[in-house]
Amino acid sequence: MSCPVCYDDFTQENKMVVCWNEHSLCQGCYSTMMTSARSQNKKCAECRVEMFDWRVQETAPTRRRQRCGVCRQEGHNRLSCRDPRAVALRIQQHQERENQYQERENQRQARLREQEAERLRLDRVRRQRERAEHRTQSIQRFLESTREYIREEFPDSV
Repeated sequence: MSCPVCYDDFTQENKMVVCWNEHSLCQGCYSTMMTSARSQNKKCAECRVEMFDWRVQETAPTRRRQRCGVCRQEGHNRLSCRDPRAVALRIQQHQERENQYQERENQRQARLREQEAERLRLDRVRRQRERAEHRTQSIQRFLESTREYIREEFPDSV
């Protein structure tokens, strides 16, 4: 991992200075910015937090820089939580997620309605088949009983 200003790697000699949002800078660049006459340079390049809120991390990092907790929670990247653009982006992302959720919910409801309609159609077809089979069996019983009656009453004609 390296300093985003000078691109030097962080080491035990060139320690990493970290703001409260977990954005990092090497100790040399931090010192240069703190002694600079221009006050606007005394802020983090990524989140614009004042430099006096920074702390020195004693060991070289073994992992990548992390976004602040709110940034991680909200899912945006490289914008400060206090930045109006980040707030607008979070609102837009939330609205997009809400719209996607609503669209998925509408699709799910439509699928459920289609499945229910198909189930009702299949039930109707099944009942029609059962009635047709019942009618066929009734007709067959009637024909069989009629044949037996004819055999009994008119044994000579058969």
